[in-house]
Amino acid sequence: EESRDLTPVPDWVKTWQSTKNYEKTSAAIFVMGEMGIALRPSIIKQMAKRLSLSAANKNLDEALNWLMSPEGNEFPILVEQISGVVEQGSSSGGNQPEVLHLTRDGQVVYQVLTGKIPKENEFDVLIRHHSSPEHTILNIQVGEILVDEGYKIRGRAQAINLSDGETYIPDIIALDPKTGEVIFVEVERDVSKDQVSRKIKWMKFYEASNGNLYVFCDNLNCQRAIQGEINLALSGLNYNSFLTNLHGLRNGKRAGKDGSIWFSQRRGNEK
Repeated sequence: EESRDLTPVPDWVKTWQSTKNYEKTSAAIFVMGEMGIALRPSIIKQMAKRLSLSAANKNLDEALNWLMSPEGNEFPILVEQISGVVEQGSSSGGNQPEVLHLTRDGQVVYQVLTGKIPKENEFDVLIRHHSSPEHTILNIQVGEILVDEGYKIRGRAQAINLSDGETYIPDIIALDPKTGEVIFVEVERDVSKDQVSRKIKWMKFYEASNGNLYVFCDNLNCQRAIQGEINLALSGLNYNSFLTNLHGLRNGKRAGKDGSIWFSQRRGNEK
C-alpha cells in the first residue's frame, strides 16, 4: 500500500476519475496491468467479466478506443496497438485480432491506481521466442483455449535438455487436468517448411515428450500436413499423437471419440 502514497497522482488522473467513462476505461487498464493480456477480444472479455457486462456491450469497445485516442489534449494515450503486426485475414479464420499493450503512461497510471508494477505484456514477452507476430498470436490463442479447457499453463518456450546434449523448446508446457500429466504442445501454422529440419524437429519432440505429441494447428490443412509429417518422421516408433486445429474449435467442433479438443488421436502402433 505504501508505494501508492509515494507515487504522486498526476492532475490528469483526477480529471479522468471524474469522467463518466472512468469505470469502463479504468477496467481495461486494470485487466491489462494485472494479467498482461494483449489480444483485444480477450481484453474485452475480461473487462466484461470485471464489470459484470456482456462482452458484446459496445461501450467496452468504445472505452478501449478512448484509451488509444483520448479526446482533447488533457489525457495521454494509455493503450496502443503493437507495431509490426499486420492486420489481415488469419489462417485460422477471421481476421488477426488487434494486439495491444499499455503505453509508458498506461503502466505508470496502473501503478498509481494499484500500487503494483504491471505484469509484462504477453505478446512483448513471447515475440522474443517466436518466428513471427502471427505465430506469437497463435500461441496466445492456443494458451487461452487450453486454460478454458481446464489445463494449467506451466511454461512457454522453455528449453528441455535431450540425451544427446541438444535442447528442445516446446511452445507450451501444460498440466492436463484429467490425468495430472505434464504435456508439451507444439503450435503450428499452415506454412511450408524445410522437410529435413522438420524430421529432426519431430524426432526431438518425440524424445522430449516421451512419445506423447500434442500439436495445435491453425486450420485443418495444416493439421493434415503435420499428421503426415509426424507419421513419416516417426515411422516404426511407438508414439501417441494428439492433433487439433483452432479453426475447427472456433466453429464448435469437438473430437467424436471423447468430446475433447483433440480431433485426431493416434495411440501406440495404431495405423
